[in-house]
Amino acid sequence: MKSPTNFVARQFFLLSALIIFSWTSLNHVSHLPVGYDSSWFVSNAQALLRGEVLYRDVARKPADWPVEIAWISKPPVIFALNAGAMMMGGEKIESIRFMEHLFAVMGCVLVYCILLKMLKSIGLAIAGAYIYAATMFDPRILEGGNLTEEYGVVFMLGGILCAIGGDPKVSKLRIGLSGCLFSLAVLTKEPFIFSTMIWLICLVSIKGFSKTALWFALGFLAPIIMFAAYLLSNDAAVAWFESTTLCGFKYMMSHQSAVPWRSVLYEFGLRVLNQDWMIAALFFAGVASCLSKKFVRNNGGWPVWVLAAFAIDFIGTSTSGRALGHYYMQVAPSFSMLAAFGLKWICFAEGEKK
Repeated sequence: MKSPTNFVARQFFLLSALIIFSWTSLNHVSHLPVGYDSSWFVSNAQALLRGEVLYRDVARKPADWPVEIAWISKPPVIFALNAGAMMMGGEKIESIRFMEHLFAVMGCVLVYCILLKMLKSIGLAIAGAYIYAATMFDPRILEGGNLTEEYGVVFMLGGILCAIGGDPKVSKLRIGLSGCLFSLAVLTKEPFIFSTMIWLICLVSIKGFSKTALWFALGFLAPIIMFAAYLLSNDAAVAWFESTTLCGFKYMMSHQSAVPWRSVLYEFGLRVLNQDWMIAALFFAGVASCLSKKFVRNNGGWPVWVLAAFAIDFIGTSTSGRALGHYYMQVAPSFSMLAAFGLKWICFAEGEKK
């Protein structure tokens, strides 16, 4: 019989090692100045700290902007995060980097908790979390850091854990919090709406529509109402709509034919699959595991849901019609989860042979 004390000690040790690994995964950018995109977020956040209003005074699209540079009009969360980091740590790059490290740790721990729920194995959950960190913080994807997807992914992971975690009994508070976190992800980067849809469908299929839709919707609307109230009170709501929704849509439509799908797939292979061939093999094993009805059934159907999430996340990365490295942060969670399922499937297949 296993000792509960030994179990807790082992889990504490593994989680501590994971936290250290995730914290140090960003060390290769910690000493660097912010990049081009990131510097825009930082400078606008500094303006907010001086009392200027988002979208009315800063981060607003002037009439003479060409659509090609419309990418700099982002939803509000990235500016709020940068402003909050500098408010607490001072207006210096170290404040931003410290926030990035915290989000890196939170992301890895959330992946671990999600996989522990799905796989019911500490070892496999830890392996998946390490794969997530290795994929997410590779220089070919991170691209200097402090980019919208880096934070949106963590909000998304929090939403997933709230949606599938806890006891089987429906918790209204947990479902509302899930909606709130998914909303924050979308308000960080719009393509996370795709991730929101697939996990909402998953939640509804598990818990039932009547028990989830209302509370999820209320949670999802809460951050939007909060930001809208701030903007309305400062005569910036129209500018918000023009600078994000309209401008972003025009930007997306102007680039839809810019990069063909084969180039998007090539960049995914170059930036994600090419990082480590063993991880890539586990990912493909995870995809193949969905063909095994017995394996899917034994794992509560989660492999299929994760594969569906990966497909939807991949579509989300491609909505701009471009194939930039940091876009693939959005697929890092589902990619690493599939790799973890691939590892379990290989072990499962070996066990079947014995």
